[in-house]
Amino acid sequence: ELSSRVDSMELPSRLGLLARPAGLAVVCATSMFGTGVDIDRLGLMVVHGQPKTTATYIQATGRVGRRGGALVVSFLRASRPRDLDHYEYFVGYHRSLYRHVEAITVSPFAPKARERALGPIAVSLLRQASEIDGQQVHQDWR
Repeated sequence: ELSSRVDSMELPSRLGLLARPAGLAVVCATSMFGTGVDIDRLGLMVVHGQPKTTATYIQATGRVGRRGGALVVSFLRASRPRDLDHYEYFVGYHRSLYRHVEAITVSPFAPKARERALGPIAVSLLRQASEIDGQQVHQDWR
């Protein structure tokens, strides 16, 4: 099991068991599995309920089949509108999967982000530093 119920000190040993070639055959995990768990021998995933975003769905299901092919089985509930919609448009949704990925709000290295952040970073650096590359920073900047 990989979930919030497992003590964080125990997680590395559990991940180690999964990484071994003759390790555990099954792992039960919550959405935490979709972020950063890379075990290339896993080839089957069961998704219970459609994740809230397409990006989360892609991230989680992309964790299996790294070494070869994989099978992802989705269990959906008809009582949940998102699950029902996913079921009704399953083939079309998967054919255009990346078209449904939500845009990220900002990338730290996008030109506009760099342009906006460069000035405040320079001022912060000048105010905190007493010298830069052997040159004294003028007292007015500190």
